[in-house]
Amino acid sequence: MAEVHRIAQPGAEVLIVTPHFSSPDSYTDPTHLFHLAVHSFDYFERDSFEDFTYHAGGFRILQRRLTFGGNFLLDNLGRMFAAISVDFYEKHLAWVFPARNIICRLSVLK
Repeated sequence: MAEVHRIAQPGAEVLIVTPHFSSPDSYTDPTHLFHLAVHSFDYFERDSFEDFTYHAGGFRILQRRLTFGGNFLLDNLGRMFAAISVDFYEKHLAWVFPARNIICRLSVLK
């Protein structure tokens, strides 16, 4: 993230798509060393953690959301619970109704 921040122009938008920790895709690829949740990107936001941004220089979160698969019943239930409260969903329901990906759109602050 520090390298992304270094090469980006101020105000540039960065789009990150990565598997959610409850997705089988997060564990299938052996290069995935970390399993991420919706709030994993908070640590790169300057306003949230002014003294603890992993030296990335600072980003602002513009959007973050979860995507789900195509199972009409189960994925729509997961989508509904995540829309009501993503924190409750991740703490209590993520393993019951697994998400597919996290999509996070960031703006570069310099």
